[in-house]
Amino acid sequence: MSKNQYYVSAVDLKRNPIGNEGVAALTNGIAKTNSLIHLDLRSIAFTKEGAQHLFKALIKNRTVTCLRIGNIKGLHSNFMSGKAMQGITDYLKQSLQLTFLDLKGASIGNDGLTFLLAGLKVSRSVKDVNLCFNNLTGTSTVVDLILKTYIKRLTLDENPLGRHFVAEFYRASQDQEFYLSHLSLSACELRSPGLGELFASLRKGLYLTHLRLDAAGYDDFELRHLGWFLMNCATIKEFSTASCMFGDEGMGVVAEAFTEHSYIESLNLCHNKITSEGLQLTLDKLAEKCGKSLKSLNLSHNFINVHPSPTQ
Repeated sequence: MSKNQYYVSAVDLKRNPIGNEGVAALTNGIAKTNSLIHLDLRSIAFTKEGAQHLFKALIKNRTVTCLRIGNIKGLHSNFMSGKAMQGITDYLKQSLQLTFLDLKGASIGNDGLTFLLAGLKVSRSVKDVNLCFNNLTGTSTVVDLILKTYIKRLTLDENPLGRHFVAEFYRASQDQEFYLSHLSLSACELRSPGLGELFASLRKGLYLTHLRLDAAGYDDFELRHLGWFLMNCATIKEFSTASCMFGDEGMGVVAEAFTEHSYIESLNLCHNKITSEGLQLTLDKLAEKCGKSLKSLNLSHNFINVHPSPTQ
């Protein structure tokens, strides 16, 4: 074994405040190792300087498949906004082995996303990207992540995408399909009006099997669009619409969709306002058609009370 060669397959340094100096000290080993596969540097307090050192070292590395450089929730010490992300473009263009990139809570913003997108448009190895809680707004750059990259799993939770994202997605997807299999858009300030356009855009996902739309705001009209989407999108296997505050009417729309779409295997409706009536309607629809496919139904934290008290 060469004295300059390192044989470690996983390095986990999360929640150690080593800062930019610590990252700089690590780079020699990262660049030289031929065995490192998993690298976890979440919440270690590095900024632009540390990021520059890290990406230069990773370009020389040929083994890392899993890279986690975001933040753990509540410990947002890695700060990678703007030009701190500049080096990731060349890294992604040259990396042939990276498959998972975790930038959760790294505060990359729209400027940092531009550098990330430039690399992802070229990379064919990266398949899973977590961009949760990065202060991304509804720009065309976010839409391009969905439509113009080779990734299969994309998490955009807790970004203020809002109505502008829905409009951009709808416009850009009119003549273009996308190939994501997993998409999460929870708590992205997606509110009525406009969710009908979002569901129309999601129909363009030829291989979309897993969809999370938790904490979205449906009105009665948008609920009809939700039902239409579930009835007409035959690829969906797992769907989550938790914490959307809809009650039995919303549950009725979802249950009615069961009669047309018998492919859903997992359905998450927790933290809504569904009562015993909505539960019974769901069970009736399951008995009609969907029972054979549905394997998981989450109705926790609703208002279901099978045996109401005498005072109710």
